[in-house]
Amino acid sequence: MAGIGIAFLSFVQLATSAHAAGNIEELTRLRLLEWRVKPDVPNESLLSAAFLSWNPDPGIPPFSACGPATDKFKTVASWQYVDLGTPQDFMHANEVTLRCGDSSHGLKHIRQNRPEWSSLAAIEGKDGDALIRIAIDAALEGTTWSKRVSPSTANRDDKFCASAQIYLVDKVRGIIVQTLEPSKFVAEHGHHVITAYPTNTSKCK
Repeated sequence: MAGIGIAFLSFVQLATSAHAAGNIEELTRLRLLEWRVKPDVPNESLLSAAFLSWNPDPGIPPFSACGPATDKFKTVASWQYVDLGTPQDFMHANEVTLRCGDSSHGLKHIRQNRPEWSSLAAIEGKDGDALIRIAIDAALEGTTWSKRVSPSTANRDDKFCASAQIYLVDKVRGIIVQTLEPSKFVAEHGHHVITAYPTNTSKCK
């Protein structure tokens, strides 16, 4: 696959086994890896154009403050005009929000129950919140797979699963060294993110 980056010509290739498996630790040490929504476009260029809003009081982008005493209903980020599903099985939201949440939903839930986000983000030298943002952007802005999921217990809201691939790229050689298909679950009526899984294979297929 070939593509033109924002400021340079970038040829993106699939990883060879030697490059992908044996050298990720070395590439991480040299800070040559970056998680991307599109393998041939740096995230700084792509995400800056995304229709994302966040509440900065007094947090650091991409999410506002979400600490132990923060109200669980506080919106820490939101995405505008999201359509998921098919004409027969469809969800439209003028806004999808990520709340600070608690042990059962939102950013706190994702942090507490999916620490893999932090370890995967550390490959790039960032924290887990940064990679969660990239994955949610990919799923909501360029959905590849989505489906409605019925609740496991009565009197609970249906939810939509949304997913799209993200790529770990060698920024110098333009080689994809790892691909994920993270899965996000959004409440169908409340339109808030319940959880996000850093899955290798989408749960939304």
